Amino acid sequence: NAGVLFEVNPTTEVFAKKFDFGGANGRRPVFGSLIEIPLTIIPSGLSNVYCAGAAFPISYSLTGAYETNNNFNVELSDATGAFGSPTIIGSVVNNQEGTINVTIPSNTLAGNAYRIRVVSTNPVVNGADNGANITIGNPVVVANASATSLCAGDSLLLYGTGAQTYSWSHSVTDSVVIFPISAETYTVIGTDDNNC
Repeated sequence: NAGVLFEVNPTTEVFAKKFDFGGANGRRPVFGSLIEIPLTIIPSGLSNVYCAGAAFPISYSLTGAYETNNNFNVELSDATGAFGSPTIIGSVVNNQEGTINVTIPSNTLAGNAYRIRVVSTNPVVNGADNGANITIGNPVVVANASATSLCAGDSLLLYGTGAQTYSWSHSVTDSVVIFPISAETYTVIGTDDNNC
């Protein structure tokens, strides 16, 4: 009989025939010379700071063999770096190395201990995380006013909280008293120290 190459799923301990060898090279294989190639998925090319809502590509490298109907999913950890309930931020159907386009959800809480990893579905492999903490910026900006109603010419102080710098409408400078002479609606955009 010719030799047969099997693949074993270490989780289910199920063997699957991968290849029937033919000819002399397939007879009496020397099992002592066989080596196991571990299945690994390693992300690369990541920054250490992102803003919530950011879109960017992630590269990943592989060892081992993956099925043609395999999905590679990019997972974002929680703010502590744990993957108990990860968020999928990108996905691709592929069995080769490549890149995956991802988007950090806009409602992701600000934090400085996020991790990212790539996992596969066929076979099921949880890849290593990126190996370093990632900061995600998402400032919660609040517009504050010393008064909400006043007479024309009265003083008004507008200031923002929740970020590092603030840009107000109507050319208002944050935390500087103004004297409005007509009804206006003032809005503010805040930027944190991650430029988010």
